[in-house]
Amino acid sequence: MTTKDPVIDQDRVTALLAVMGRERLGQLLLLFHARVDALRADIESCGPDSNRQRAMAHQSRGSAGSLGLTALAASLSRLEAIIDQPSQGANGCDPSLGSIADAVAELAAQQTEAHAALEERFPGLTPDHEGEAAGALNR
Repeated sequence: MTTKDPVIDQDRVTALLAVMGRERLGQLLLLFHARVDALRADIESCGPDSNRQRAMAHQSRGSAGSLGLTALAASLSRLEAIIDQPSQGANGCDPSLGSIADAVAELAAQQTEAHAALEERFPGLTPDHEGEAAGALNR
């Protein structure tokens, strides 16, 4: 058993590699990052459909957990909770949860950290998600 990592679940990633192989898992990670990028872009552009954003956050949270991206799953869970809150206060959400802008910034930071952790522990597994994620949804 590997040491507990707060960013990724190394055991899960190792198991996925054994079942799927590097190429397929790399493709899934790329697609996952593209979906999270789309969610962030929708929220940052003040997209009006909070039901769609909540569904995207929920689906992405489940995918993050399945892919062993534990810290990213936690960030997506917090974002989902904020989206679920009825408008309260100046920032439109329960102050104890923080603002949606803070949650989106945390999500972006966690994406970068997850990518770096995967690259460090599983070199070559993840292509540069910033450079390739935009086109992954169109494939």
